[in-house]
Amino acid sequence: MQRSSVVLAAALTVSSLVGEAKPSPMPMRPDPLEPCRIGKTWPAIQACLNTHGSGTTLAELDDARIVAFFTRTGQPDARHFEGTYLFAKRGDHWALVSTVGMDDHTSIERFEHVTVAGHDAYHARERLERTLPASTPDGVPLIGQLVMRSELYCAAAASYCARVTSACDYIVDGNARWSYRGEVAIAGNALTISGDRSHTNPLCNTATVDRVELGW
Repeated sequence: MQRSSVVLAAALTVSSLVGEAKPSPMPMRPDPLEPCRIGKTWPAIQACLNTHGSGTTLAELDDARIVAFFTRTGQPDARHFEGTYLFAKRGDHWALVSTVGMDDHTSIERFEHVTVAGHDAYHARERLERTLPASTPDGVPLIGQLVMRSELYCAAAASYCARVTSACDYIVDGNARWSYRGEVAIAGNALTISGDRSHTNPLCNTATVDRVELGW
């Protein structure tokens, strides 16, 4: 009986020292875009993107590009969308400025230089179009087409962008179930938003304020 007590005590001591086995944390996935963040020329950046995946230019200016980047999945004719990125020329090199989107159903309708409070910036008008589920206020499920237009403003000298929805429709069976039309304008170091939000839907990601401070 005494020997059994000693063995039990020793087992408890070992257990308290070792502790419970815990699963190892999942290793972080390497950023496939990391090698391509800086390049001497745009062709150098483009070659890097196509080495580590594939880059599709959605819009371009003489000193900037908006690019959708995809990585290979190992399956024939299959690829994984990583995001949409803004690259710009800075001095004697090109560099990644910011991630500007995480949806591969987005196209760029306009891309231009603008000035915000004396700062050089880029403005892109985005169009998102995709099928999404929703529900009525009383819980009836819906399947419709979300068509949304956004205004994206990115500072040329900083890794910062602001996005504001300027129009949105959720279309079911050919009819707009919810709609929004807004006006976005530059006012000093801010964006002002006007428009009737009474017929919109959370899917539209409509701003709940009339002014967004940029802080550039």
